[in-house]
Amino acid sequence: MRTSFKRATEAQRKEYLADDIAAVSDEVKKIADSGDLTMAKILKLQFLLGDIKFKAEVVAGRREH
Repeated sequence: MRTSFKRATEAQRKEYLADDIAAVSDEVKKIADSGDLTMAKILKLQFLLGDIKFKAEVVAGRREH
């Protein structure tokens, strides 16, 4: 089972962040290839990118978790 981001080590947090970025990239490619862009998909991407931004700020030391 994966450790929560809050309890993860610095190395694990960086790994989680990389995994999240890869997942968003895959999602964007899937949407672009299908040509089916709906409001729900835009909101999903917005949420995923917001989560990545938060995690990146934590890893960079600009925000406390």
